[in-house]
Amino acid sequence: MNPKQLPFHVFKGTHQQVGQQHGEACRSLIHDHLDQCLSKLCRINDDIDRSDIYDLALRYRPYVCAVAPELDEEIDGLAQGAGISLAQAYVLQLRAELVATFKQGFAKEDCHECSSFAVLSERSADQSPILAHDMDLDVFYADLETLMEIHVEGEPSLFMVAAAGQISQLGLNQYGVAVCSNFLTCDGWRLGFPRYLISRLVLQEHDMQSAAQRIYQLERASSRNYLIMDKEHVVNIETTCDAYAIIEPDDGILFHTNHYCSPLMLEHERSEILLNSNTRLQRAQYLLGNKHSITFDDVANLLRDRAELPHAICRHAQDIADYPIGTVASTIMRPHELEISVAAYPPDKHEYVSYQLTC
Repeated sequence: MNPKQLPFHVFKGTHQQVGQQHGEACRSLIHDHLDQCLSKLCRINDDIDRSDIYDLALRYRPYVCAVAPELDEEIDGLAQGAGISLAQAYVLQLRAELVATFKQGFAKEDCHECSSFAVLSERSADQSPILAHDMDLDVFYADLETLMEIHVEGEPSLFMVAAAGQISQLGLNQYGVAVCSNFLTCDGWRLGFPRYLISRLVLQEHDMQSAAQRIYQLERASSRNYLIMDKEHVVNIETTCDAYAIIEPDDGILFHTNHYCSPLMLEHERSEILLNSNTRLQRAQYLLGNKHSITFDDVANLLRDRAELPHAICRHAQDIADYPIGTVASTIMRPHELEISVAAYPPDKHEYVSYQLTC
């Protein structure tokens, strides 16, 4: 297989300095990312002007400043480093919320995003828990994804896998707290704390329980599923803007795709692609559900699985006509080892490259 690697950057300092370093290091990719986001938003409706997009993006800023002013500082630093406006930098943290607002709902292609899996120590061949994730997005994100090692003064050091210009998506911190997430579709999206930034709050914590509390207490802008692990525990949290439900592991293993699974949340489901999400979930359960000594290679093979086309776990852009969604990055995190392994798009053609967090 090809050992293609995501761009890797190390950022250190205050949040402002980390943001500025991010902006400077990824300047070209950030401009490409912004152009793609703005083009997509403007295609939604001919009446949308870029000034409308910027005005809406900044309406989320007070919610960020109220809860995490340090993240606002980092976004400001990013804008300065990349040579874009603060509003443009906020657009990059808010693409799902902005699309939902201007589209007044969701299209099918908006909901084809991501598969997540957790294996606790009792099911792991080497007693080391694993959190794994296939990131399924518009395939242009394959050229934008980056791996960042971030050291902010007074906070846990962390790895973050995200598109250039995003300060948060999925990752692992020095205490072994790891998080990944999945798109969920419900009514009631609103102004509030942005969904992508929630993962960064999770990674500021020392354990799973504290991380979960951050999610419960937020005035959330949008729905999302969060799979959170530390060195001993894992929990899955399905959310709407106002509600949440917890799913515990079943015999040391947990799977999630893009639909609500908790009986408490089924009434909120608004996805039109349940066949796709259910197929991926059932395939994962078939491959690993009855296996009692799960290895790294077992997890990698699951993430690379191309069975059940066009609803495969590992996605290629051409799988579903008119929906160019692909697995733009595939990630395996091992909290005990503080290790993250990442395969570039498409992961069935590329090796996982491993990195150790330096604290």
